[in-house]
Amino acid sequence: MRLRQLSKALQRTVNLSHFSLVMDTHGINELTIRHIFQLLHGLPYLSNLEIDLPLQDSKETSIELYFPVFAKLKELRIAGRWYEGVETLRPAPTTVIPWVLKYLTIYRLDMSFFRFCPDLEHLTINPSINNNRDSETLEVKEVIVEQLQGLSKLSTVVLNVRYSLDMKVGKIVKVKGSEGQWTCPGVSKHLYTLRDVFGLTQS
Repeated sequence: MRLRQLSKALQRTVNLSHFSLVMDTHGINELTIRHIFQLLHGLPYLSNLEIDLPLQDSKETSIELYFPVFAKLKELRIAGRWYEGVETLRPAPTTVIPWVLKYLTIYRLDMSFFRFCPDLEHLTINPSINNNRDSETLEVKEVIVEQLQGLSKLSTVVLNVRYSLDMKVGKIVKVKGSEGQWTCPGVSKHLYTLRDVFGLTQS
């Protein structure tokens, strides 16, 4: 679909609540991405967004530009190498309005969108990384775990990579009434902490 056709379609569907933009080929530039997000920002009922784009023009675009759209969503799935910014180890900008997001799926551990989401309930992490223990990776994981522990409403985390556990964790659920204990329902009765899951517990 051409940009002009997309613009007309979105202008005629002002009640749109779900939108998916997935591309597996190159050809869309940053200006086009910005225009699409401007159109999405104008949709008052948009609550669910999926966006998966390849790297554009051999460079990444600043993800902060699209925060106004993300802030009003209840569910966001964001994938691809097309964006940069929001490094995990950098403090969250104080000017960012807290998002109302409840469901978030991310594909890059170096981008911690969940720290903007105080109401987050369900987090899915699908990073394609190796389970190495170099200092940089450990530092990133330490900060991620600290941020996740601060999300009081987070009750479910889905992990599609192998960390330090002797099993592939599909889903962990927070034990009700506990401060930081998690379990794998239907798989194991063993209790974990987020530090266990992210491979930060000393053996």
